[in-house]
Amino acid sequence: TSGFFIKGGMTMGTTLSFDRYTIVLAGGGGTSTGSATISLDAAPTVEVGWMMMPRHSLGFLGSAVLDFNRSISKATFTENGNTTSLDVADDERASFGFYTGQANIAYRLDRPYIYAGIYGGSRSYNKPSGSTATSILTGGFFGYQIGGGVFILPNLSFEARYRPWSID
Repeated sequence: TSGFFIKGGMTMGTTLSFDRYTIVLAGGGGTSTGSATISLDAAPTVEVGWMMMPRHSLGFLGSAVLDFNRSISKATFTENGNTTSLDVADDERASFGFYTGQANIAYRLDRPYIYAGIYGGSRSYNKPSGSTATSILTGGFFGYQIGGGVFILPNLSFEARYRPWSID
């Protein structure tokens, strides 16, 4: 099987962990640094790409992925050993969206296939409506991924992947 494809799915990973963050406080109040864990809602994804996966052979799978905006439901911040957790009300939720490019080497048997590769991309941050805070996100993200799937029909497959995020 080779050619262009379109996939739809759900991103089920619901936690972003930051080993290091810096918040610049309003009004010249200085900065706050520490670590953070953010809980996100699951969200739909759309993937467009090209694959070349002949049966019983090595192949290639490359694509662009859009993870739609994922609302923040809870945030936990740790600074100097002190932890603060915030549950975020529905009308005050900010959200993240992710845009990813990926390239994978695949091996296909008859119907099942596995793949491994690299990805990189950028993200968007949407602050809650009515917020006067400014937010600047810098850097991209990158990493590795592994996955596999099964062709149910010649042009229909079921797939799962593991992709740890590393955000600079």
